[in-house]
Amino acid sequence: MTAGNDVIVLGTSKGWVIRHDFGVGDSYASTREVILGTDNGQLYETTVDEKDKREKYIKPLFELAELPEAIMGLQMETAILSNGTRYYVMAVTPTRLYSFTGIGSLETVFASYLDRAVHFMELPGEIPNSDMHFFIKQRRAVHFAWLSGAGFYHGGLNFGAQHSSPNGDGNFVENKTFLDYTKLSNGTEVVKPSSMAVSEFHFLLLIGNKVKVVNRIIEQIIEELQFDQASDSCSRGIIGLCSDATAELFYAYDQNYIFQVSVNDKGRDMWKVYLDMKEYAAALANSNDLLQRDQDALRTFLLRKLDNLAKDDKCQIMMISTWATELYLDKINRLLVEDDTALENRNSEYQSIIKEFRAFLSDCKDVLDELTTMRLLESYWRVEELVYFSSLKEQYEIVVHYYIQQGEAKKASEVLRKPAVPIDLQFAPDLITLDAYETVESWMASNNLNPRKLIPAMMRYSSEPHVKNETHEVIKYLEFSVHRLHNEDPGIHHLFLSLYAKQVELVGLEFRSFTPLSLQWLVHKGAC
Repeated sequence: MTAGNDVIVLGTSKGWVIRHDFGVGDSYASTREVILGTDNGQLYETTVDEKDKREKYIKPLFELAELPEAIMGLQMETAILSNGTRYYVMAVTPTRLYSFTGIGSLETVFASYLDRAVHFMELPGEIPNSDMHFFIKQRRAVHFAWLSGAGFYHGGLNFGAQHSSPNGDGNFVENKTFLDYTKLSNGTEVVKPSSMAVSEFHFLLLIGNKVKVVNRIIEQIIEELQFDQASDSCSRGIIGLCSDATAELFYAYDQNYIFQVSVNDKGRDMWKVYLDMKEYAAALANSNDLLQRDQDALRTFLLRKLDNLAKDDKCQIMMISTWATELYLDKINRLLVEDDTALENRNSEYQSIIKEFRAFLSDCKDVLDELTTMRLLESYWRVEELVYFSSLKEQYEIVVHYYIQQGEAKKASEVLRKPAVPIDLQFAPDLITLDAYETVESWMASNNLNPRKLIPAMMRYSSEPHVKNETHEVIKYLEFSVHRLHNEDPGIHHLFLSLYAKQVELVGLEFRSFTPLSLQWLVHKGAC
């Protein structure tokens, strides 16, 4: 209606049936174009002056000449393009749904259909209260529903330039579906609704003195609302349903009253519906409100879902596990924000959820996508859990690199000492610089290490200054290589002798008092 919510009587159109909502103009001085539908299949255009409460003009647009049935419902959308305004109009009669589209004015759009075919869908059966509705989301119609004689014909609406041809013609209806009334009868006699309203996921159907809520995705009745049997309105009969798209409210009305119809959380549990349909992106998109409200319940549901899935359903297991991972990470971050003592308090909920999450990662390590999971952990800055998961997936390079960054040479060396871990010599220079003792102990404990390949790391360490009388860890390892491993590599012996001589000089001892095996080896080989 207009800005003042006043009732406007259209004088020249007295006796006509008006089948379209009033669109308010930007200045509130008048409505935008209003389409009028009549009982003999004619369409007219008008606008209404706000000040005088009268129509400014009224002109014919189109006539259903082939089958002149009554226009029972009308909806219109517009889109502003670089070359003008495109109009999208849908109209229903008792047996047909017509669609019109084009660029220009309403008059030129409908005039163009004198030279081109009109798109329509015809369904069997006839219904005296045929009706059609758009569902509006963020001020744009996104899907439609037609209450026909045979059932509900509904689908998505996509208003965009990519759907049009040069003259503005195009198909803006997609994902069309038909729901037969018999699917909602449960084997009983089929009773056709007398009125309907449309929400994002549901049809509200007026059947007798009941409103039945039908989930249009799974095509099932999920709720029934009963009008008060004692009310005068109920005895006289509810006439129909209508909705306020902006406020997302629904109403029932009779000849004298309007009643608000309360529907419980219209989008609730849609994520479960999409999850069962394996439409994971849609499930995640429709879980946002639940994340704010009851994240723990959602996570618990997903974990139980995982327990009940067959092992060969690998795709669904991976998707649900990934979703649960993100829920865990979100929960961990929320607890950190809410509790300043979470890190220090070992008995905090934060510490408890960390333990639970690590156990989950351990259980699901073989079904989680490795790259996706690591990216998730990185995006939430969960470095320790990233290291933990990397260890589970035997990505030891990541683990060792992390421990080196943290100055934890002993932990890095412990990882490298594991039987399944191939010795990666790229870490040797950093490790021996960080903690020579732990690194050399690790080298000496390894059975499959070639000492020659450690020469660059040992030379780098030896070139750095050391405290006088400090045990030279490289000499210790070289001596171990020569005496215990019986290594005869010339490079090892040359380095051993060189470092040994330097150490003797630094501590002021006589060279001959040591007589190391390397000196004997070099003499034997004729090197000195």
